Amino acid sequence: MRKDKILNKLVIFAIAALMCLSVGPIAVNAVTGDTCSDPYIVNIPSSLPYSVSHTTNGFNNDYYSTTMGYYDDGLDTIYRLVVASTTQITVTCTPVGTYQYAGIGLFAGCPDSNPTALIYSTASTGPVSFVYTCSPGTYYLMVDNWPSPAYITYTLTITGGIQPGADCTSAIQAVAGINSASKQPIWYKYTPTEDCLLEITSNNLGQSVDTYLYVYDACGGTLVASKDDDNSGYYSYASTVSFNAYAGTDYKIFWDDYWETSAFLFKITEITGCDVGVTSIIHPNVELMVYKNLDSYQYQP
Repeated sequence: MRKDKILNKLVIFAIAALMCLSVGPIAVNAVTGDTCSDPYIVNIPSSLPYSVSHTTNGFNNDYYSTTMGYYDDGLDTIYRLVVASTTQITVTCTPVGTYQYAGIGLFAGCPDSNPTALIYSTASTGPVSFVYTCSPGTYYLMVDNWPSPAYITYTLTITGGIQPGADCTSAIQAVAGINSASKQPIWYKYTPTEDCLLEITSNNLGQSVDTYLYVYDACGGTLVASKDDDNSGYYSYASTVSFNAYAGTDYKIFWDDYWETSAFLFKITEITGCDVGVTSIIHPNVELMVYKNLDSYQYQP
């Protein structure tokens, strides 16, 4: 072979090598937000409140062995939360459409090596949300779903600080009559005006929201009443409790998201004109509780 041809080939090879070095390897499916190596970045608290509309369409199902169960089987997007100071965050993912089976999970590291979520929230329909207090450090937030559908389009919001109703200490003041809850889980509080029989119910005409209700006499106090399904009334999966309530006690009302996260209405009723604690001794070991204006009585041994 002629020396000039050999030289030309060497020159061409050298040029190609230099081009590869300058350009580097060609990335395949290199999309920001697809993996922990190139996630969306959210700085906390400086970026709060944070709100963005995204989709998992065009991404991959990179992380599918977490404690989120079936809700990590769809296409997923990853956010890296860089927390500079201790902050309580509220994360809410609102999917577009119904029955999107959305799920969000917060992890101490990338979900491939840290599959146990610090906290997560899933639901067949409606928004999913959780509240978590982050210490300084780095966290990973995954948005995913239980297919089908194969992907979801959603709005993600992250806010900082204690949100009204997020925990017992920030419980929202409820009123006698109809109250409008924006989501589940959510905390309310109510103080009766007199010693009486107090009823709290989500079993309202025209409403079909599955609820789970707990009532406490204080934050961290005694559970006064709880109810999952009424199995009667306007909607079998609604929740109703009634209990002896005392004036001046600030009752804490917790609506759990065990079944749903949807907004709903609930009603508080004080059965007026009744005196809890007015008793008549009819036997040394038997106490008869008498309620005025009620066609009932209760023996308490």
